[in-house]
Amino acid sequence: MKAAALRLAALLQGLSGDSIAIILAVGLVLGTFPVYGCPTVFCLLAALVLRLNAPALQLVNQLLSPLQLALLIPFARLGARILGSPAG
Repeated sequence: MKAAALRLAALLQGLSGDSIAIILAVGLVLGTFPVYGCPTVFCLLAALVLRLNAPALQLVNQLLSPLQLALLIPFARLGARILGSPAG
């Protein structure tokens, strides 16, 4: 984890505060998307569209993978509640 934090700090070196905030916010939102594998593609597209540092955004995305897996069941239950079907 320390190595990942050092890599992230190196990638964010020289970026403006606004850019760092956008990278962290977009990485957090897209990194918890409940379909495994899609956040990588979405983060790449967001980096291209918003002209962000793609490696930094992907690193934030990968750091959030455990959170994505932890939220998978609650998101499935929420979706079942919204759609009115069992979460089987």
